[in-house]
Amino acid sequence: MTQGIVSVRKDGTMLYKIVVGHNGMYAPKVASMIRDFVDIPSVETIQKICADAEFGCPDCVIILEHDPDNWNHPKLHAGKDIDWDESSPECQRYYDTFHVEQFNPRWKYGTADYVEVVDLYTKQKESTLHLWSDEEVAEMKAKGQISTENVPSEIGDLDIPF
Repeated sequence: MTQGIVSVRKDGTMLYKIVVGHNGMYAPKVASMIRDFVDIPSVETIQKICADAEFGCPDCVIILEHDPDNWNHPKLHAGKDIDWDESSPECQRYYDTFHVEQFNPRWKYGTADYVEVVDLYTKQKESTLHLWSDEEVAEMKAKGQISTENVPSEIGDLDIPF
């Protein structure tokens, strides 16, 4: 039995925390599969990934999901073999430590044999950088808009008074 955690963040915000009590050694495989997604995977997709990777067992995987309406109480997606008593201190620890990526809520000391953190990022805007063609440079130079003369090749070539 090996404990494992895969935490998934988007732009630094925790989205999912996947917790298993055995076959945690497959956490790197699960993390790699999640990293391959362009869009954020759904809970159902993550459950399938966990099953395909044999991370825990399908009926024992616990997935906590960020709930934007309730920061302190993520949504729970527990396998059917999970005995969950909302009022127990053990269950409350899952909610209390959701935002701590590497904390294992199955254990009061928070350790796990395998921990992976997946960082997903939103797509960046297209670059507005324009590389000028030789013809454009020649035209701007001819109009006096730019000069390519006397460009220092090194910082030491600059004539800066001190």
